[in-house]
Amino acid sequence: MLNEQSYQLLKNAYINLREDMKKDSYYEKTSNELYKEIDSLLAGSNDIPKIVDYLNMIFISKRAEAVSSVGIGKMNKSNFIEFLEDDKTHNKLYQLTELAVQKNLSISKIKEVGLLEYLDRYQFSGNKPLAYVNRMFILLFPELNTVTIDKVKLERIGGKLGITGAKKVPFHNLQLQIRERVNEFIEIERLQEESIYIKMAISEWVREKD
Repeated sequence: MLNEQSYQLLKNAYINLREDMKKDSYYEKTSNELYKEIDSLLAGSNDIPKIVDYLNMIFISKRAEAVSSVGIGKMNKSNFIEFLEDDKTHNKLYQLTELAVQKNLSISKIKEVGLLEYLDRYQFSGNKPLAYVNRMFILLFPELNTVTIDKVKLERIGGKLGITGAKKVPFHNLQLQIRERVNEFIEIERLQEESIYIKMAISEWVREKD
């Protein structure tokens, strides 16, 4: 349920986001084009291995950075590529891609695949490429997610939007709870025709001082 304070926070965020996009439309334009390409890819073929191979290139692309930057996580790019090449990761990506192809927008089904749990167990020589893996989910399931891939920042946004105990809420669930509030705001403001990037990015523009 969207209370008055959360509504005002999202309204201010939307206004600021739209102003920023007027100054520089690169992120919105590039992100929307990428999502359109991914959607066409998922709708145009049932060849899951072929789709996954193509998605793996997208996951590390400059265009993915337009959707959500991994920031200092870039130093873990080689570990992410190693993780993508792992057989068990491949199997889990096939499962996630099948869900995306089927438009099966179920948090429980996504969590059942256990990719984040496998990432947690995987032994790397350096840091875990968590930002890259989190971004995979927002690229595959935009309707369930925001552009925020940093869990700590996501927790802060969730707290600002009135989500109780946001720090204890798992990543997928917290993403969905924030999107549900954003979707309610979108419905109130009749912004259903806004671009997919704007819908995903509104909460990212919620400011600490507001």
